[in-house]
Amino acid sequence: MKVKIQEEVFEFLNQDNTIEELLKLIEKKMEVNHLQLSHLIIDEVPIFQEYYEYLLENIKKINKIEVICNQQEGLVCETLTSTYDYFVNAVSAIKALAEVFYQNPKEEAWSSLADLFEGIQWIIETQNRIDQIINQDAITNNHSTWNEYVQLVRKIMLVLPDLEKAMENKDHVLIGDLLLYEIVPIFEESVNKLRFLIPGEGTNYVS
Repeated sequence: MKVKIQEEVFEFLNQDNTIEELLKLIEKKMEVNHLQLSHLIIDEVPIFQEYYEYLLENIKKINKIEVICNQQEGLVCETLTSTYDYFVNAVSAIKALAEVFYQNPKEEAWSSLADLFEGIQWIIETQNRIDQIINQDAITNNHSTWNEYVQLVRKIMLVLPDLEKAMENKDHVLIGDLLLYEIVPIFEESVNKLRFLIPGEGTNYVS
């Protein structure tokens, strides 16, 4: 069977033991070329999930697999939009969380704080991913604004050790202060930067 990934064509034997190798090749090509897998077209049939299971069931009769992927421009736009939405929704939530820590935080508040840490890690990862994409300045609308956003993400990273220490010490007031006076302003400024970076849609995100 033939496997087409963009302009490259690879050949695999129609055997069960080639499926894992085939999927690893696709994953590697996505990573190297900064692409995102959309779906597979297997003998003219679009398959959007459970690739391994479908291949295993049909491997003996497959002739051609075409890998459909999102180009890096689309991936960047999607990631920036998702990040923007996260920041917008998080600002009010963090303000409310800070007020809870000024009072008497319950287990739910600590869980929300852990969720915030996960969100921040996701922000850092997405920023790094976009920053590594070649010719990123041709993808984002404003390269200088992107650099300013990168600096904001670094500012968030600098706050994390203080926040972690405050959590370890159960210093509720300090946690509230860090959330309200450190994290929130950075998030709000990030919203202002990102709305100018979403390709073709920045004007739709003016607050």
